[in-house]
Amino acid sequence: MMEVLITNFLLDLGLLLVPLLFILVIEKKKPALKDFGFKTKGAIDDMALSSKIFLTLLVYSFLLSFLFFVIGLNDFQGVQEGIQRIVELSPFLLVYFFLVRVFLEEYFFRAFLVPRVGVVVSSVLFGITHYGYGSVGEIVGATFLGMILAIAYKQHGRILPNYIGHLLYNLIAISFLV
Repeated sequence: MMEVLITNFLLDLGLLLVPLLFILVIEKKKPALKDFGFKTKGAIDDMALSSKIFLTLLVYSFLLSFLFFVIGLNDFQGVQEGIQRIVELSPFLLVYFFLVRVFLEEYFFRAFLVPRVGVVVSSVLFGITHYGYGSVGEIVGATFLGMILAIAYKQHGRILPNYIGHLLYNLIAISFLV
């Protein structure tokens, strides 16, 4: 268990620090919160956008699931087993992934990468990071849903609605797997 915790801590530290170091060293700028989407148009607007993002992720996830079923790409057993291992290790680790990892994914892949490499590249990289489950469907799905999140970030430039939409989506998706 300790190896899993250390690996995930180092991964999350990288997701947090790489953008800051890149901006400081390569771009030679002082990082500012607003540059990472830490801005709001008010609670009501942010909640509405979060809901729109969540519902869009949900609808496209169902469409992808149907498509995967039709073409016979039902290789999500590894995803289910991976989630189950996390729950068995510690339910707190699952909560950590929901609260911290989802935020760091939005911070790194959307707030940092989208402005620098674009929607497609950031989405493909996001999909590739899901290879650990051993599921082609998970990689394709994460790439496609990452594209929805990247487009939302590019259009609105706010991290909080993306985070909440992504968090709600993961809660629903994982509840079907556990």
